[in-house]
Amino acid sequence: ISKSNKLNRSNSTTDFLVQLTDEQKYVLKLVKMGKSIFFTGSGGSGKSFLINIIKKSLPSDSCFVTASTGVAASLINGITIHAFAGFTLTSNNNQDENSNNNIQDDKMQHALNRVLNSKEKLTNWKKC
Repeated sequence: ISKSNKLNRSNSTTDFLVQLTDEQKYVLKLVKMGKSIFFTGSGGSGKSFLINIIKKSLPSDSCFVTASTGVAASLINGITIHAFAGFTLTSNNNQDENSNNNIQDDKMQHALNRVLNSKEKLTNWKKC
């Protein structure tokens, strides 16, 4: 590709379609149709690449990219599912596993109250 062609190329999602496998194209199609999906694959199979394509093809104000751990989230420029949901642990709800049901219920209520009292978290949930 000449230098001038490189400068004139857009970064739209259609530019990446030729690089996607048939399975990746199918996942992207389902996402664009509004379907909830789960996809997985071995290391190096293109999961992060596909997630970035998906992010670019959805409205940024209603597309949230989450992962189960901070390391995984950082690899896809996302956040942890707990941070998105507002269910992060604090020192006053970090009890041991042998807590009785009342303490567990209190912890759940505390977490729910934090979400309900956070305009940002409520907005995230509504958009999602």
